[in-house]
Amino acid sequence: MSAPPPPSDPKPRRGIFGATRRPPGPNLLLRGLSPLHTTGDTLRFLDEIAASYEDVVWTRLGPLSMWIFRHPSDIEHLLVREHTRTCKDSMLRDLSILLGNGLLTSHGPAWRRHRRISAPYFAKAKVLDYDEVIAEATETTLNTLLAAATAPVDLHQAMTKLALEIVVNALFGRAASADAARIGQLADDFTAAFTRRRTGWRTALPIDAPTPEGRAMLVVREEMRAIIEQTIANYRSSPRGAQHLLDRLCHATDEVGNRFDSVQLRDELTTLFLAGHETTALALTFALREIGLRPALGAALRDEALRANKEGPLRRTHLPQLSLARQVLLETMRLYPPAWAIGREVVSPFKLRDWTMNRGDQLLLPQWLVHRDPRWFDSPRSFDPERWSDDSRSKSRPKMSYFPFGGGARICIGQHFAMVEGVLSLAGLCRRVAVQTLDDAPVPLLAGITLRPTAPINIRVSAW
Repeated sequence: MSAPPPPSDPKPRRGIFGATRRPPGPNLLLRGLSPLHTTGDTLRFLDEIAASYEDVVWTRLGPLSMWIFRHPSDIEHLLVREHTRTCKDSMLRDLSILLGNGLLTSHGPAWRRHRRISAPYFAKAKVLDYDEVIAEATETTLNTLLAAATAPVDLHQAMTKLALEIVVNALFGRAASADAARIGQLADDFTAAFTRRRTGWRTALPIDAPTPEGRAMLVVREEMRAIIEQTIANYRSSPRGAQHLLDRLCHATDEVGNRFDSVQLRDELTTLFLAGHETTALALTFALREIGLRPALGAALRDEALRANKEGPLRRTHLPQLSLARQVLLETMRLYPPAWAIGREVVSPFKLRDWTMNRGDQLLLPQWLVHRDPRWFDSPRSFDPERWSDDSRSKSRPKMSYFPFGGGARICIGQHFAMVEGVLSLAGLCRRVAVQTLDDAPVPLLAGITLRPTAPINIRVSAW
């Protein structure tokens, strides 16, 4: 359902000379460096915003004008109606140092052309073709977990390895699986360097400035590009009509015959890899952490998966029977949204409510706040998969009160793949193992490119 109109804000006040003042917000000059530039403080800063101000907040980050929106109707307006008047924010544009001009970083005609070429291969019916890849990777992970016996397991590390195997095999085919570990390590190295680069005083520098972090990112870029370009070359030298995305995107065209050249294909595959494995790994990590604190929930997931298929892999035909696994995944992405905020920059002015968004203004739409808002979710800080069991209750919430994959024209192209992968993997794991989370203390989190735990989440697994 569409969001109800937001409560009326006070009318914009006029200054002495008639200039429109902005809505109230924190004076970051009095706080030293912006918490948005010191990533360890970002979530606390956003929570303070929600406790102290209305739904529209304005502040200044050095020379930049920053707006923060947390009402679903405003977010829907920005993502749906004004998407042509905004582009990705500076942080996402900086990712182009690795991703080039892929779907995540491109804008305007180039983005629309690339989206039209790629979109048919991410339709719900198409992504079901990867159920075998998901089942095989889940089985490999299960064997690794069970081999650990009673030793503690680093959950995020294990789920990253699982998601990595799935995305590499889905993108490049099984022939590239030997490169999976190295590509994963390069992705981790890039994320660490990029996060440091976007912290504190370094944020003011151009992304390619010769800092230690900048040099580290360039080293990662060159090696990752070399691996992906070689994989493309190997495929083109002996195409086999495979079902992996490399094969499909090599032959993809839009309605007027546009196709990807070699550089565009490399950038899209790099983007799909970086965005695809990290977010799913985080969702599975936080889901299993919560399941490990609730033995009855783990048992219910086991029983559901056994009813769907007692023996053999869980496949696409079993998805309708895995409703509890889906609810757990939805609730996990509500409480721990891997994409914790959406950032936009205004490229042409427009009005929202009584405020004017000017060219260059930065817009922040934080899932972290909206997903935890008591107006839309009862007991919002509690993990409660049951809140997704009633479709009528879910539909009664404003549309953009829950947007883990974004919204509007630029909604995540991989959302269907992520849900199929997440549900089948989660159900496959819970069917065979019981998970015990070894520490029930709140997880320390870092809001960087994604929402990541800053310390290991240790679990113990045992066969049912």
